[in-house]
Amino acid sequence: MDFLPKKRYEQLGQALRHIPEELSNIWLQCSAPCCGFVFKPPWLEKRPPLAPVKPNVGSGRWIPITATLKCPLCKSDVSLELPVEKQRARYDWFGDEAFQDFRPSGNEYLLTYSLVGANRVRLPGVEEAVREFKATFLPSTPPDSWRLHMTKIWSGNKREKDPLFKEWDAADVQQFVNRFFDLIRSFDESFRIFNVSALYRQSTRKQRRLAERREVRHEAYSLLLLTVIDASTKNGVQPHFVFDSEKDREGTQVVHEWAQRAYEGSHLNLVFPYLARGIEIPEPTFVTPASRPCLEVADFVSFVVRRYCFRRLKGQSVDLDPKQLGNVHYIGFDSAGDVLTTDSTSYPWEFFYGNL
Repeated sequence: MDFLPKKRYEQLGQALRHIPEELSNIWLQCSAPCCGFVFKPPWLEKRPPLAPVKPNVGSGRWIPITATLKCPLCKSDVSLELPVEKQRARYDWFGDEAFQDFRPSGNEYLLTYSLVGANRVRLPGVEEAVREFKATFLPSTPPDSWRLHMTKIWSGNKREKDPLFKEWDAADVQQFVNRFFDLIRSFDESFRIFNVSALYRQSTRKQRRLAERREVRHEAYSLLLLTVIDASTKNGVQPHFVFDSEKDREGTQVVHEWAQRAYEGSHLNLVFPYLARGIEIPEPTFVTPASRPCLEVADFVSFVVRRYCFRRLKGQSVDLDPKQLGNVHYIGFDSAGDVLTTDSTSYPWEFFYGNL
């Protein structure tokens, strides 16, 4: 993000409500004479973005290495040193936005969002494996001409109305799902999955429900992106994000306005430049839905996690278990609203929700 107009900056909100634990342990001391006040950086205070800048002349980037803060006591300038890592690799991350699939359970709603990614060198092999997988089930139909959309494939009513899947019965779907699980687990260690889920209770006031849904969606989305950015840049990896676009009223593919605002808003604090570690984070790319195979993998992951959580909430038996995905970095919230994260080969239900 090279430049953010003042008007746009003023309109954007800072959606983050949490910071990594390592940041909460950082303290600064004012060096002004007769002061010496010790304080924590205001990590979530809204401020202009601080990111690498491309010069007007020449190549390369100007990398931010410090942020200037004001001492809360004497108002003198205090410098916060920003970590810097050398970029050594690039990962492409593909996301499935599950906002359209909020599922009510009484007055509770569930959101889940997934990102799947691979090293740029290994990515072509992953994408080709997904295409070959699709071709084994519909050999007479080019794999890039149809979308692996689990909501449609799983539902008997929706399959009956689809010319590609109308002949599939429950056994065909189960075989498809089992083999897709096998495919995902067959990818090497360079393939990663991140997932965030949030369970929240909606307000009884109708006019508040839309705002609540927007706040939860923006926070979960921003938290997931920054978690992936943090995990990437620690290892000198530049993350590139790819998401499905949506259609406007004229049928033209456009970006998700809410996602664009959330991404830009995530820059408006000290957390972003600290976690970016001097590595340029390109703006997300929005493409035609399912035009990249890994977007279909992300759709599958989100569907599995969403259905698992929904059936647990309903007290129903589990028919799709995330443990078949292999290792996933899960992000969730406890009953107090605190963020919990873990790498796990099974969904950490008790860790996130206890006996709920």
